[in-house]
Amino acid sequence: MVFKKLSEVADIFLSSVDKKINEKEKNVKLCNFTDVYYNFDLDKNDSKRFMTATANDNEISKFKLRKDDVVITKDSETRDDIGISCYIKDDFDDLVLLGYHCALIRPKNNIDGAYLNVCLQSKMTRTYFSNQASGSGQRYTLTEKGIGDVKIPYFDMKIQEKIAGLISNINQKIRINNRINDNLQQLAEKYFDYWFLQYEFPSSNNKPYKSNNNMFSYNDLLKTNIPQDWEVINIRKLCDLIWGQCPNGENILPLNTRETKAMLYCSGAGDMRNGIVVDPQAKTNCSKREAHPNDILMSVAGSIGALCICDKTISLGRAAVSFRPKTKHVAYCYFIIKKFINRMLSVSSGSIQKVVNDSHIDEINFPYNEEIVSKFDFANQIIEKCIKLTQENNELIKLRNELLPLLMNGQVSII
Repeated sequence: MVFKKLSEVADIFLSSVDKKINEKEKNVKLCNFTDVYYNFDLDKNDSKRFMTATANDNEISKFKLRKDDVVITKDSETRDDIGISCYIKDDFDDLVLLGYHCALIRPKNNIDGAYLNVCLQSKMTRTYFSNQASGSGQRYTLTEKGIGDVKIPYFDMKIQEKIAGLISNINQKIRINNRINDNLQQLAEKYFDYWFLQYEFPSSNNKPYKSNNNMFSYNDLLKTNIPQDWEVINIRKLCDLIWGQCPNGENILPLNTRETKAMLYCSGAGDMRNGIVVDPQAKTNCSKREAHPNDILMSVAGSIGALCICDKTISLGRAAVSFRPKTKHVAYCYFIIKKFINRMLSVSSGSIQKVVNDSHIDEINFPYNEEIVSKFDFANQIIEKCIKLTQENNELIKLRNELLPLLMNGQVSII
């Protein structure tokens, strides 16, 4: 098998485009660190969510993204977050530049960008980048030489395209599932907002409540009008709270007990980025404090407010809290908590690291009517569909990650 240095098959540029707005420069969209980090590839539809910034002509000429480019994260607080690659599938409709903290890799002749992205996703390459990262303490970074010296397996163009095509097909299914998921969640949330924030839920004559001049009454606790005959409750009336435990203390199972087993462990926001289903890491010992299927998890330290619904029994780390619905109103509880996250952020405490505690949860008071909330339970089916799609994606990602090294070292061939 032939290996070539990345610098032999591609040009490498370290981006210097910042997020600032300068009136003398041109408006651009920025593809930033998180856009690269959380996506296997990006197409022209993704540019709609990119942030707006400005850039000069030299930056535009050098860092404008185009079809078949590959981009990677080049510096971060941790080594493991460096060298994460992403493939640019399309030419963007907008003027899109690669943002600071990332590097642009532009394939030369006889190398396919999609295949190059597959190579950079391999465990071997990721390990290389992690080892090459310089720095200590607060930030690690990759140099142009450190990126360019990584070696990739070099095949005939037809084989490159077949390997890239197989992985791209898997990833396309993941992308479709994600878009369906996003649309379903937005639909459920619009219903929630319409019913419980605008009070346009179906009234007795099956017409929107507020628009048809139904009665409201003033509530002293909330300092606002709420539908007549509704009560004000705290989230604790609908959910039990299970606070996570740090990896020591009486609620952690010691490694030398028979009870101890390898268990999925949710440590905080980093394990909740899927939005609906928690994506925890595997650990060898676990907390006795567990989250169960249909529990709603929220990160309560550091990156406060990441939210997801649990689809399996997992161990809870100290940066997470579980809201366990006492009733079948899972979707309703999920959106209530989601709507109160900004309020909890505003009252969270801590001089170095912000945290949410019991007293902040007590701030979650809201109008409630059991009959209307029960009617909203149709949204549970939407959430269940989202969970199934996310589980399917997790299996596809696992398959993709298992195929990558086999394709790279020639153990699996594509006819």
